[in-house]
Amino acid sequence: KPQPQQCHLFNNLDKLGFSNRLLMDHDGHFDHLIEEIRQYGGLNAPLMDQSKLNTAYISFDGHSIFNDAELLNHWLAYLQNNNVVRSATFSNLIN
Repeated sequence: KPQPQQCHLFNNLDKLGFSNRLLMDHDGHFDHLIEEIRQYGGLNAPLMDQSKLNTAYISFDGHSIFNDAELLNHWLAYLQNNNVVRSATFSNLIN
């Protein structure tokens, strides 16, 4: 059933000045993970750009799984280059 707004951690952190981020080493579409994060977690941040990341593995469903070190370095560079001081980042790493 629907959750009260005060239960949505990322919305509350956003109100406190944290920029919300979504970081995954995969595309998040298997088992509708991104949709569930949005629906049940209230996190509406776009998935961080993965277009320049190298594929480390191919998952059982044929989708890319990206190199975690490269992904985390990309995330840190993004925060630094955009002067993001306070970030609440949901990450999901599967490899």
